[in-house]
Amino acid sequence: MAKQQAHALNQSRLFALGSKARLVAVLNLSSLQALEALVESGDANYRAYTDSDGRNIQYPVGPMAACHKRLARLLSRIEVPDYVHSKKGHSYVSNALAHANNTPIAKTDISKYFTSTSFAHIQRLFTEDLRCPKDVAWYLSKVCTFNGYIPTGSQISNPLAFLANRPMFDRIHDYAREQRCVMTLFQDDIVISGAAASKRMLNDVLMEIRRSGLRASPKRKKTKTYPASAVKVITGVIVKGKSTTLPNRRRKLIADAYARAMKAVTEEERAAAVLELRGRINEAHQVDPSAVHLRHRKKQ
Repeated sequence: MAKQQAHALNQSRLFALGSKARLVAVLNLSSLQALEALVESGDANYRAYTDSDGRNIQYPVGPMAACHKRLARLLSRIEVPDYVHSKKGHSYVSNALAHANNTPIAKTDISKYFTSTSFAHIQRLFTEDLRCPKDVAWYLSKVCTFNGYIPTGSQISNPLAFLANRPMFDRIHDYAREQRCVMTLFQDDIVISGAAASKRMLNDVLMEIRRSGLRASPKRKKTKTYPASAVKVITGVIVKGKSTTLPNRRRKLIADAYARAMKAVTEEERAAAVLELRGRINEAHQVDPSAVHLRHRKKQ
């Protein structure tokens, strides 16, 4: 099968869906009655639970899971701006490297990103950006939400949250660029670097987030500014001046993966451990090439 290329918003299969019949076809449902039944059953289409970290998860099941898989593919094909690093070919590492420029930094993230992105945010996306009629946008929004917000355990969660909130992120990016700063986004983490990245700029960003119906994280380690000379933590990467370093917790993950590979009993266990170790070493190499010496640890 040919690889699907990213395309402009107006080239999406979801753009200007003129009728519910077309929506049924795009979602690969059998009939309009099947769509209506899906919407009527609402939150019963999800398995809601609390994970081991205390996070509330809503996981689509049955026909809703199939619809979300289809929607995730369609939403993920829509092109996103260069400032977005939570996309194929980019990562939390590329996000941090964009700010290894020896300048001040202002950063924040969105509190409860998915659950704060409401039915209204999503309906705006489908009516204004994707140009769907109101009834089609309503059905799409119902299919995409649990209890009036984006479900946290769905394949649609990340691409939908960005597209629904893109006008806000675009405004923040334009504001940063006007101030000759660099702005990046990794999922819900906003980072701005440049000579003008100050507490004043951060306050302006926080006001924009509030005006958009969302809230920034109140945690001091997530919403803060750094002077140019400071050691900064950006999406889990340590940045100082123009250099980046692997934090200790990621070094420990490499050491733990190495230990599992050495202690593996079966070929299957060893193969899985080696695969994880290689992945973590490759990831580390992007941040700090000196970190790969961990794979050559001296035997005791």
